[in-house]
Amino acid sequence: MEKGESYFKKFCYWMDPDAVETLKKSLSTKGINPLIAEKLPCEALKADIGIVAPEVWGKNCQYDAAPWYNSSEFNGKFLVVSNSALSENFEKYHETTISSSDFQPKGYPGKNEISKLALSAKFKSCEPQGWLGFPAETKERLAQAFKNNVGISDTIEEIFESWDAIHANFMEGKIALTDEGKTIPYTIAETNRTGTCCVELFNIIGAEFREKLVKPCLGAKIMKALEADRYYKVESLKGTK
Repeated sequence: MEKGESYFKKFCYWMDPDAVETLKKSLSTKGINPLIAEKLPCEALKADIGIVAPEVWGKNCQYDAAPWYNSSEFNGKFLVVSNSALSENFEKYHETTISSSDFQPKGYPGKNEISKLALSAKFKSCEPQGWLGFPAETKERLAQAFKNNVGISDTIEEIFESWDAIHANFMEGKIALTDEGKTIPYTIAETNRTGTCCVELFNIIGAEFREKLVKPCLGAKIMKALEADRYYKVESLKGTK
């Protein structure tokens, strides 16, 4: 996509506490005040440069994003998201680059394929403790919110199954594009049926793929962190597939 009004690019880093303090001091000397996320990790996507502390993941994402973060290699690390690449001193912390994409699939898989993906052995073996462990009353409120706010009358179990299948696809790459030897998995539902896109954006899931095509989840849409139902190309520096 050519640079223009809808152009979007972010450089994402996972840093230990000492590196973050060094970064803050460096920014301060330049008169730059980074946004410090307070409620959600995706807040960092809204600023020129944003920082997400470990404790933020559990504030409002206790039962969805936080279990994945807590069980990942990044647990205890700070996420830094910047409009431009940081200096070479921080290059070793660079994890992904996110940019806007014009990709749109011809369609999405049906319920049978969604169910198969959600029950895949690989996904189940990686599913972290606490994932979707919402209290019963919270599930009821969520189901009503989906129905009243975005017009989805599915049961909460069906919505959660979609979330499972999306993450499973980013682990297995079953529904994907192929390009020059690359397998490029993509989000297999619309934004309103997608959850916790942050785990793909920031390489908690799917780091082995050189590229992923990720749609914002409903939370990122509500936060206005990303454009609903647009795909974003996520390039992984660790990717080999």
